[in-house]
Amino acid sequence: MQFGVNHLGHFALTLRLLPLLRRQAASRVVVVSSLGHTQSKGINLDDPGNLKGKYNAQQAYFDSKLANLLFARGLQSRLDATGAADPMVVMAHPGMTKSNLSQNSLFVRSLEFMFRAMRPDQGALPQVRAAVDPAAAELDYYGPDGMGELKGYPVKVGMTDAAKDPEAVDALWSYSEDATGLTF
Repeated sequence: MQFGVNHLGHFALTLRLLPLLRRQAASRVVVVSSLGHTQSKGINLDDPGNLKGKYNAQQAYFDSKLANLLFARGLQSRLDATGAADPMVVMAHPGMTKSNLSQNSLFVRSLEFMFRAMRPDQGALPQVRAAVDPAAAELDYYGPDGMGELKGYPVKVGMTDAAKDPEAVDALWSYSEDATGLTF
Protein backbone atom coordinates (compact mmCIF):
# COMPACT_ATOMS: atom_id res chain seq x y z
CA MET A 1 0.00 0.00 0.00
CA GLN A 2 2.74 2.50 0.92
CA PHE A 3 4.66 2.13 -2.34
CA GLY A 4 1.51 1.79 -4.43
CA VAL A 5 -0.24 4.84 -3.01
CA ASN A 6 2.77 7.08 -2.41
CA HIS A 7 4.61 6.34 -5.63
CA LEU A 8 2.87 4.22 -8.27
CA GLY A 9 -0.44 6.07 -7.94
CA HIS A 10 1.28 9.44 -8.36
CA PHE A 11 3.38 8.11 -11.23
CA ALA A 12 0.26 6.89 -13.05
CA LEU A 13 -1.77 10.04 -12.39
CA THR A 14 1.06 12.31 -13.54
CA LEU A 15 1.66 10.37 -16.76
CA ARG A 16 -2.06 10.43 -17.54
CA LEU A 17 -2.23 14.20 -16.92
CA LEU A 18 0.99 14.94 -18.79
CA PRO A 19 -0.59 15.65 -22.19
CA LEU A 20 -2.82 18.31 -20.61
CA LEU A 21 0.04 19.77 -18.56
CA ARG A 22 2.27 19.99 -21.62
CA ARG A 23 -0.34 22.15 -23.39
CA GLN A 24 -0.47 24.68 -20.54
CA ALA A 25 2.12 27.45 -20.37
CA ALA A 26 4.08 27.63 -17.12
CA SER A 27 2.56 24.42 -15.76
CA ARG A 28 4.22 22.58 -12.89
CA VAL A 29 4.24 19.17 -11.35
CA VAL A 30 4.80 19.43 -7.60
CA VAL A 31 6.06 16.16 -6.17
CA VAL A 32 5.55 15.87 -2.42
CA SER A 33 8.06 13.84 -0.47
CA SER A 34 9.07 13.72 3.20
CA LEU A 35 12.03 14.04 5.50
CA GLY A 36 11.48 10.30 5.79
CA HIS A 37 13.34 9.87 2.49
CA THR A 38 16.55 10.41 4.47
CA GLN A 39 15.88 7.16 6.35
CA SER A 40 15.56 5.00 3.24
CA LYS A 41 18.28 2.45 2.69
CA GLY A 42 17.45 2.46 -1.02
CA ILE A 43 14.56 0.89 -2.88
CA ASN A 44 14.79 -2.84 -3.46
CA LEU A 45 13.07 -3.22 -6.83
CA ASP A 46 12.78 -6.97 -6.24
CA ASP A 47 10.49 -6.06 -3.32
CA PRO A 48 9.62 -2.34 -3.58
CA GLY A 49 6.65 -2.63 -1.26
CA ASN A 50 8.81 -4.19 1.45
CA LEU A 51 6.45 -7.19 1.57
CA LYS A 52 8.84 -10.15 1.54
CA GLY A 53 9.94 -11.30 4.95
CA LYS A 54 8.90 -9.14 7.89
CA TYR A 55 6.95 -6.08 6.77
CA ASN A 56 8.21 -2.81 8.22
CA ALA A 57 5.67 -0.01 7.69
CA GLN A 58 8.13 2.76 8.54
CA GLN A 59 10.75 1.46 6.12
CA ALA A 60 8.11 1.08 3.40
CA TYR A 61 7.08 4.71 3.98
CA PHE A 62 10.69 5.92 3.88
CA ASP A 63 11.34 4.02 0.65
CA SER A 64 8.17 5.39 -0.95
CA LYS A 65 9.27 8.94 -0.11
CA LEU A 66 12.67 8.32 -1.68
CA ALA A 67 10.76 7.04 -4.72
CA ASN A 68 8.95 10.39 -4.93
CA LEU A 69 12.22 12.27 -5.31
CA LEU A 70 13.63 9.78 -7.80
CA PHE A 71 10.41 10.04 -9.82
CA ALA A 72 10.67 13.84 -9.90
CA ARG A 73 14.20 13.61 -11.29
CA GLY A 74 13.17 11.00 -13.83
CA LEU A 75 10.22 13.04 -15.02
CA GLN A 76 12.22 16.25 -15.38
CA SER A 77 15.02 14.52 -17.28
CA ARG A 78 12.52 12.99 -19.71
CA LEU A 79 10.78 16.33 -20.21
CA ASP A 80 14.16 18.01 -20.81
CA ALA A 81 15.08 15.36 -23.38
CA THR A 82 11.98 16.27 -25.42
CA GLY A 83 12.84 19.96 -25.33
CA ALA A 84 9.59 20.70 -23.51
CA ALA A 85 9.52 23.97 -21.59
CA ASP A 86 6.48 22.83 -19.63
CA PRO A 87 5.72 21.39 -17.23
CA MET A 88 8.51 22.07 -14.78
CA VAL A 89 9.01 19.60 -11.92
CA VAL A 90 9.43 21.02 -8.41
CA MET A 91 9.52 19.13 -5.10
CA ALA A 92 8.47 19.84 -1.51
CA HIS A 93 8.11 18.28 1.91
CA PRO A 94 5.86 19.47 4.76
CA GLY A 95 8.25 18.97 7.68
CA MET A 96 6.59 17.84 10.91
CA THR A 97 2.93 18.49 10.22
CA LYS A 98 0.03 17.13 12.23
CA SER A 99 -1.96 14.86 9.96
CA ASN A 100 -3.97 11.67 9.94
CA LEU A 101 -0.74 9.81 9.13
CA SER A 102 -0.32 9.51 12.90
CA GLN A 103 -3.72 7.98 13.60
CA ASN A 104 -2.32 4.45 13.52
CA SER A 105 1.12 5.15 14.92
CA LEU A 106 1.83 5.96 18.54
CA PHE A 107 5.43 6.67 17.49
CA VAL A 108 4.38 9.36 14.97
CA ARG A 109 1.84 10.84 17.41
CA SER A 110 4.56 11.14 20.07
CA LEU A 111 6.88 12.86 17.56
CA GLU A 112 4.11 15.31 16.63
CA PHE A 113 3.61 16.11 20.31
CA MET A 114 7.31 16.29 21.17
CA PHE A 115 8.18 18.58 18.26
CA ARG A 116 4.92 20.56 18.39
CA ALA A 117 3.96 19.67 14.84
CA MET A 118 2.65 22.41 12.59
CA ARG A 119 -0.99 22.72 11.64
CA PRO A 120 -1.84 21.37 8.17
CA ASP A 121 -2.21 24.88 6.72
CA GLN A 122 1.34 25.68 7.86
CA GLY A 123 2.66 22.35 6.58
CA ALA A 124 1.16 23.08 3.15
CA LEU A 125 3.31 26.18 2.66
CA PRO A 126 6.29 24.39 1.03
CA GLN A 127 3.97 22.77 -1.51
CA VAL A 128 2.26 26.09 -2.21
CA ARG A 129 5.61 27.81 -2.70
CA ALA A 130 6.74 25.04 -5.06
CA ALA A 131 3.54 25.52 -7.06
CA VAL A 132 3.52 29.31 -7.40
CA ASP A 133 6.92 30.87 -6.64
CA PRO A 134 7.98 32.67 -9.83
CA ALA A 135 11.64 32.18 -8.84
CA ALA A 136 11.32 28.38 -8.61
CA ALA A 137 13.52 26.39 -10.96
CA GLU A 138 13.49 22.80 -12.19
CA LEU A 139 14.00 20.31 -9.37
CA ASP A 140 14.03 22.90 -6.60
CA TYR A 141 13.10 21.20 -3.32
CA TYR A 142 11.27 23.20 -0.65
CA GLY A 143 10.84 22.45 3.03
CA PRO A 144 10.57 24.33 6.35
CA ASP A 145 13.47 26.58 7.40
CA GLY A 146 13.47 25.63 11.10
CA MET A 147 15.79 23.28 12.94
CA GLY A 148 16.01 19.96 11.16
CA GLU A 149 13.49 21.20 8.56
CA LEU A 150 10.74 20.19 10.98
CA LYS A 151 8.81 23.45 10.95
CA GLY A 152 8.98 26.99 9.72
CA TYR A 153 8.60 28.84 6.48
CA PRO A 154 9.48 27.28 3.13
CA VAL A 155 13.00 27.58 1.75
CA LYS A 156 15.06 25.54 -0.70
CA VAL A 157 16.41 22.45 1.07
CA GLY A 158 18.71 19.58 0.21
CA MET A 159 18.20 15.87 -0.20
CA THR A 160 20.27 12.74 0.20
CA ASP A 161 22.68 11.50 -2.44
CA ALA A 162 20.41 8.45 -2.83
CA ALA A 163 17.69 10.81 -4.09
CA LYS A 164 20.05 12.05 -6.83
CA ASP A 165 21.35 8.68 -8.06
CA PRO A 166 20.78 8.55 -11.85
CA GLU A 167 20.94 4.75 -11.94
CA ALA A 168 18.25 4.52 -9.23
CA VAL A 169 16.15 7.08 -11.15
CA ASP A 170 16.24 5.00 -14.33
CA ALA A 171 15.72 1.67 -12.57
CA LEU A 172 12.70 3.00 -10.67
CA TRP A 173 11.30 4.58 -13.84
CA SER A 174 11.55 1.30 -15.72
CA TYR A 175 9.98 -0.62 -12.84
CA SER A 176 7.15 1.95 -12.57
CA GLU A 177 6.34 1.77 -16.28
CA ASP A 178 6.18 -2.03 -16.09
CA ALA A 179 4.08 -1.98 -12.91
CA THR A 180 1.55 0.56 -14.22
CA GLY A 181 1.55 -0.30 -17.91
CA LEU A 182 2.10 3.40 -18.66
CA THR A 183 5.01 4.92 -20.54
CA PHE A 184 6.37 8.41 -20.97
